[in-house]
Amino acid sequence: TLYPNSAMITCKSGYTGNGNGGTINCTAQATWTLFFCNPVNCGKSFAVPNGVVSFDSGTNFPTANTVTCNPGYTAYGTTQTTRCQADGTWSSVTCQAVNC
Repeated sequence: TLYPNSAMITCKSGYTGNGNGGTINCTAQATWTLFFCNPVNCGKSFAVPNGVVSFDSGTNFPTANTVTCNPGYTAYGTTQTTRCQADGTWSSVTCQAVNC
């Protein structure tokens, strides 16, 4: 690509660009302008009724964090973790009352 042309960058699923609409430019110094794809951040707003999420692993895609159910409750399904997904949401975990 010749100066002063530009090119488009698309980040993989689960990542967002640092701005410029995904455009990088060929500069007069024969280099490209910088562009970074950063992991999506799911934030700490995820709550599990009757349980607690430890955000020890962070909140960026694709981290997973442990869910600890309150006494008298157990994780429903096969997992006790919630994962930050590519769309910026946390995967579902349910704490159910134990069955005597």
